[in-house]
Amino acid sequence: MKADLSRSASQFRRAAGGEVHSPIGHTGFRPRPTTIALAVCALLGGGQAWAACTAAPSAATVVGGVLAPASGDTVNCTGLTEVAIVNVAATGTTVDVAAGGNVRSATRQAPAVALGAGATITNAGGAFADRPGDGTLVANGGTITIYGAGNTITNAGTIEARDGPAIQGLINTAPATGTVLNNSGVIRNTNDTATNSSAAVTLGDNARVTNSGGTIEMRGGGGREALLVGAGSQIENQALGVIRATETRTFFTNSNFITRGATGIQMGANSTLVNAGRIETSAALTGLGEAVYLVGTGSAVTNSGTIDATAAQYAIRAVADLDATGSVTITNSGTLLGGSGGAILIDQGNGALVTLDTGSQITGSVTVRDRERVAKSDAELGNDQRVIDFCRQNPTNLICYKTESLLPAQATLRLQGTGTENDRLSGFNLIEKPDAGLWVLSTPCRRARRTTCPATSAAR
Repeated sequence: MKADLSRSASQFRRAAGGEVHSPIGHTGFRPRPTTIALAVCALLGGGQAWAACTAAPSAATVVGGVLAPASGDTVNCTGLTEVAIVNVAATGTTVDVAAGGNVRSATRQAPAVALGAGATITNAGGAFADRPGDGTLVANGGTITIYGAGNTITNAGTIEARDGPAIQGLINTAPATGTVLNNSGVIRNTNDTATNSSAAVTLGDNARVTNSGGTIEMRGGGGREALLVGAGSQIENQALGVIRATETRTFFTNSNFITRGATGIQMGANSTLVNAGRIETSAALTGLGEAVYLVGTGSAVTNSGTIDATAAQYAIRAVADLDATGSVTITNSGTLLGGSGGAILIDQGNGALVTLDTGSQITGSVTVRDRERVAKSDAELGNDQRVIDFCRQNPTNLICYKTESLLPAQATLRLQGTGTENDRLSGFNLIEKPDAGLWVLSTPCRRARRTTCPATSAAR
């Protein structure tokens, strides 16, 4: 027994003198005496002991706190382990963290798991990293860092990062594309002391995210997201699912550079979001931020849950480049709570379709605009004939035009089922009522181009 106590001394100091690692994730609190007693029992054989992860068939061993699995390996982790599972060149690797298990790097500034393309990572326990993006082992990493195409992450436990991403899939050299993320647990990060804030989850193009009653949360990062995905992605936030961004720091000293607040979800072009749960942002410091932020055209949002930006700017905002083609579609039968800017703003909105269905409750305005290039006048060009001649030949050069927000040529408001809407609806030139039922619009009508406001506010 004395020999066993001696061998366990360093492990006991880690468990009792620093942080508590548990199936529900890193707590950040020092352990109580009861916790210490339980840790002693575990180390002396009375419970689950610290254990290393095992890799098969390669039988790779831990070197300097790092297990580097081979391509095609299966890594099983049980118990509490301070081992980083890192080999970004390995492909087709499987990692399974069992319930009650908890993986993390033994050092700061390193991910818990970092693997190449085709990885399958299943976490029923916990994974934690402290400043995983600062450069040890992997630059710009997260608690779980994935590279390349075809990765799958299934989380029923806790994945957490302090001052960095919880899941990082946007490494510039090999962004993770086609990633499948299934979450029924907790994925979160904090930005307590970082000099640059991080999103909780970042994934490349064509991601598939299903949040089935779990939580994805970004804490503290002004200008960052709880969930960021690239173009062509699909997100489903099911009932009881929560995706939340909370802003406690702005990360800027010069307010001229603050253009974004905390954001719940950011999606690239041609993406879809189906929400039956709750998406929210709190960006009270900057007064900016969106619960849902669409970058580019061609995306669709269907909401039967709650999208809340009460403490931010917009519930849903869509922006795109001037020359972008395609349109944005938003369908609401749930609750949209707008902020200081309104409920919905579609900035490049020509061809937009907004559908209000039975059950729709909106607080805040719904606005559609279309930004266009307008040639600068001779006076705006300084009455310089050389510049004027240049701009006549190059009208799309940046110095030759200004951008104006105009009413769109085509934007449709579709009313389905029954309901009432009393907030401002602006920018639509067509109101459709394709089915039976009565909608009452107690709202001012603002004309779009080539349109006539309806004579009645009731639509059947």
